[in-house]
Amino acid sequence: MWITNAGFADVLTVFAKIDDDENLTAFIVEANTPGVTMNAEEKKMGIKGSSTRQVFFNDVVIPVENQLFERGQGFKIAVNILNIGRIKLGAGVMGGAKKRLHFL
Repeated sequence: MWITNAGFADVLTVFAKIDDDENLTAFIVEANTPGVTMNAEEKKMGIKGSSTRQVFFNDVVIPVENQLFERGQGFKIAVNILNIGRIKLGAGVMGGAKKRLHFL
């Protein structure tokens, strides 16, 4: 519901079910697609450098060419995206800590 960096994004990775599928499918959706709307920026106590907005999809039509990988394999894509992000975050934090300790 609250999507980080939604306000900056021109292209969205969206996970949805097709018809009565049990599993999610992943899609690429352009932010200016008819039916895609966003609320105003959320007012946050911290992390003010990232945009957080609600994204809504009302009667959005996505062409089959925008489907990522195979139908019903969206969860696998989502988990892989999160795993890669965690590795990058860990490496970045360690690099920042190393640099900071160097100055002490």
